[in-house]
Amino acid sequence: RLLAIVNRLDLRSTGNAGEGRFIFGVVDSLGQPLAFTVILEYGVPLARVGSVQAWASRWHKLAALPLGSPAYNQALQDITDTFSAAGANPAKPNGSALNQLRTNELAIGSSWELREFQISRQSGLLAQVTVKQTPKQALNNSKELASFLKANAAAVLAGRHVVPPAMLAAGNQATFDWQAPGVDEKVRKAFAVATCNGCHTTDAFFLHVGTRQRGQAAPLSDFVTRTELPARARDLAKLLR
Repeated sequence: RLLAIVNRLDLRSTGNAGEGRFIFGVVDSLGQPLAFTVILEYGVPLARVGSVQAWASRWHKLAALPLGSPAYNQALQDITDTFSAAGANPAKPNGSALNQLRTNELAIGSSWELREFQISRQSGLLAQVTVKQTPKQALNNSKELASFLKANAAAVLAGRHVVPPAMLAAGNQATFDWQAPGVDEKVRKAFAVATCNGCHTTDAFFLHVGTRQRGQAAPLSDFVTRTELPARARDLAKLLR
């Protein structure tokens, strides 16, 4: 069940216009929501949209159309086809513009877990990869994690740190808090919020976009409504000036 279509222009960098995302909630055989969401995160090649400003304008113009009207639906279809259609990025595996697929679930096992998958260049199939910016749980409260945070404190506070591949986890459980002995509390918190479980437990009950019954709107976390959406709106406004 589709929960949200998300414009992540704020993730743009050289050669791309950020990401476009679809968030789905898994349902059972009776259509009842499970504690399971799947998000498909597509890169938006700049060559497909002309310019970042032109891409921003297409999203912004949706506001002038009645929500759910044929004109709105067609305009939204045209936007999402830009990144989700077959062959949207011939340089990537299968020609798909998909950057990654992520799952967030408590429906399969006893632990609430987040996982990430990418299309393999070798097989053309989805393969599990490490979750980004999130160390292995065994490193929690360890000297190794503390050393990394102390050495990269300024980058962590600025949101520019990169967790080394050797430290990354295959999956991430939600049931613990990140600790690091001797690390400044501001640095610890900034690092924790950037991890998968830290982000998903910040002003949220582990789902920033919640599951929904048929015909209802998907609920949003306080973090999304109070922090993320206003920041993205300001970013979009700058592009439209």
